Amino acid sequence: MLLDSVTPLPLIDVVKEWHGRRPMAVGTGSESAVAEALLAHLGLRHYFAAVVAADHVKLHKPAPDTFLLCAERMGVAAERCVVFEDADFGLQAAAAAGMDAVDVRLL
Repeated sequence: MLLDSVTPLPLIDVVKEWHGRRPMAVGTGSESAVAEALLAHLGLRHYFAAVVAADHVKLHKPAPDTFLLCAERMGVAAERCVVFEDADFGLQAAAAAGMDAVDVRLL
């Protein structure tokens, strides 16, 4: 099965460290069924207050909609959010949403 070949990025250590201290969400360009299945398979779903996927928004990254909906579902103002992103479109979306961003490719 394809899910068996997927492993979490080292960034998951940050997620585990901040779990329960700050709300966190996943904003993905994948469809919700795929995102939810992957998070469940990796045993990570419980770390996130929300999962916003491509089928939840009309405009996808680089539009800010995905991240703005994450902020809304977490109950956090967009300007107080930090996005950890692995793609240029996601970094553009974070900027458009007024959020700080960390390019995880540089870590």
